[in-house]
Amino acid sequence: MSTVDIYLNRALNKHLSLMTPTINISWENTNYTPVNGVGYLETWLLPIPTQQVTLGPDCWEEFSGIFQVTCVYPTGKGSDPARTKAAAIRSRFKIGTLCTYNSLTVKVKGSYPGPGYYSEDGSWYRVPVSIVYQCFANN
Repeated sequence: MSTVDIYLNRALNKHLSLMTPTINISWENTNYTPVNGVGYLETWLLPIPTQQVTLGPDCWEEFSGIFQVTCVYPTGKGSDPARTKAAAIRSRFKIGTLCTYNSLTVKVKGSYPGPGYYSEDGSWYRVPVSIVYQCFANN
């Protein structure tokens, strides 16, 4: 994994973590135990293959993909809590939003909620939000 990949992930995570009101976040590949009856978020970085956009040995590359944030809420409360949080995330990551970490700036190209679904055991209702991102770096 390159420094660009690490900074890109940190830029998006940082932007999400500064969202208010705060909510617990289960970051990718970390230990998190949900609190019964309390909503939280899950994050996943879903990159696509990097594209070379200029010629030469020190070429610029395009890094892009989806930063997926899933709103996880207890079942039996309707879809409003999860959909409301999904709308807030979508607003936080609207088109043109810039997320920066160190010298790397990541641009949001758009965001959209997916369909809601239940966890395998049926105790959580989930609404994913896909945040399409793009950045350029001389890697």
